[in-house]
Amino acid sequence: MSDMERERVILAASLAATSRPDFMTNDKVEAATKGHGVLVVPVLAAANSIADDLLKGLDISLVDAAAPDIPLDIIIERAVNAAKSAGAAPENAALIAAALAYFSGAAARAGVPMANRKLGAMARMHAGAARTSAIALTTNKFTHRITAFPAYKAIYEKLMEKKLIKLDGAVLPPFIAGGAIYGHSKLGEDIVVPELAKEAAKVGALAMKNAMEGAGMTAYPLWPALIAAAVTMEIVHPDSFVSEEYGPFGTKFSCYAAGQGAVEAMGLPAKIHVRGTGEEYDTAQVIGDFGLILKDIGAPSVIGMMALNEIFAGFQESAIIGAGFSGGPVNPPLGHLNGDAVPA
Repeated sequence: MSDMERERVILAASLAATSRPDFMTNDKVEAATKGHGVLVVPVLAAANSIADDLLKGLDISLVDAAAPDIPLDIIIERAVNAAKSAGAAPENAALIAAALAYFSGAAARAGVPMANRKLGAMARMHAGAARTSAIALTTNKFTHRITAFPAYKAIYEKLMEKKLIKLDGAVLPPFIAGGAIYGHSKLGEDIVVPELAKEAAKVGALAMKNAMEGAGMTAYPLWPALIAAAVTMEIVHPDSFVSEEYGPFGTKFSCYAAGQGAVEAMGLPAKIHVRGTGEEYDTAQVIGDFGLILKDIGAPSVIGMMALNEIFAGFQESAIIGAGFSGGPVNPPLGHLNGDAVPA
């Protein structure tokens, strides 16, 4: 090739490369960190951080300890910082870290004393996000999105009508509610707590389903279930055991009953399985635990909820439960890759 021909090739390549600004900037990469692509980079950064800590020997499953903090504090703090460094806002970083830690073996109730610290609150505090309530939650974006308001409205209307549970608090003697006589007895743990948790979650899930359909959306069952469980766990005693019909005593808590109610209302499968590994999860436990996480997590944006939706795409049943595009069959051109972080 002569010098003149070489110059013509180089000039043509230079003109082609500079013909479009997209070829000269990292705007699209930056967009992937700030929201476009459902926070793919922050999710993968948090997943890498958690995996690194687990490989170093930190115990993510420890629940109770007579100490100011537990290894999970270290894991969560590092994961949150990794997500924030990759561009996630504090409240979204908290949600990402809590979700990935949960699927890595962390308990939704973990801390001191007696697991009274919750995973969602722990992640929120380490992220420096503001405290709010489940009213700030929204569904994933399915063209539109629905806030938690329908679940609140339906549940509280039933409460005010005294039609949600059999027991009327008006008949209780003074100083019963709020103490061990009620909260940790047959009346509370065997009767009122499971009934309140299960029925409230059912009512809330169906209300969210109707609202989504009313907005011209497909009511993918995962989201009414998650939102309803979160609203329910804002009401119900979160540390209460439930009766043996839900499992061996001491193994199931109120959030499990809430998850069961939401699962039944939305027709979710009883078990879900991680892609690749086949690891099995009890769907009611997952939904109930995420209700506990979401009620404390703060106010993730719709982008954060989209990231959570894609994390749930790491399950084989994602198409059935309506979770994520990275699980197929449709994958829009937004880099929906977060589902890969769960089996990884």
